[in-house]
Amino acid sequence: MCSKKRNSGNDEVFREALRKAYAERAKLFVRSIRDRDIRGLINSVSVHQSHEFQWDLQELGVAQSAFDKLVELGIQPHMVFCHPDVIDADPQAMAYYRNLAAVSAKGLNQMVRGLKGVDRKRASIQVINQILSSIIEETEPFDLALIQAVIPAEIGTEIQGTWVNIIGQGAAKRVQAIITNFVVVDENRALVLKRLHCGSAKNSPRFLLTFYYML
Repeated sequence: MCSKKRNSGNDEVFREALRKAYAERAKLFVRSIRDRDIRGLINSVSVHQSHEFQWDLQELGVAQSAFDKLVELGIQPHMVFCHPDVIDADPQAMAYYRNLAAVSAKGLNQMVRGLKGVDRKRASIQVINQILSSIIEETEPFDLALIQAVIPAEIGTEIQGTWVNIIGQGAAKRVQAIITNFVVVDENRALVLKRLHCGSAKNSPRFLLTFYYML
């Protein structure tokens, strides 16, 4: 009977620790989504009209078949394909196109590594448009709402990466305090560690990493 009560207490502690950890993760997501201003990204592009721009498809890295498909669907090409004039008008538009192509900032930097200035900008536009071209050519049915839905998905992936990095670097002092509070208060709570197969050392990095990589 005592054993059952003890296990029940451990389960309660474990659930509460998870709840608080997930709450910290949720707050990070909300703050990051707010700061990324997805609506603002879309507006930075939608204020333009495609007929305002010259479309040298080869220079821009745009496949002719993909461009024609957008025109046939009644989608303004600049709402999908990155154009330098849009970027010049509002530099944050690059984030719109990059996220549309599901490319992280780090990933794009890796693909244009070693390039600077105009060459870097041109290469960035080309690689994004090449990826977007392949998406358009191979996706049926295709529409603007579908491709724009990738933006929050990609941002969410980047935020998750930020969360994992915070944990891995041991930078989340508040989160560590939450975990420590629940696993070292007394002997019964320390048993939570055993459920995660992490030993019983106070503030164990291995424990913290194992716990959070479950998230």
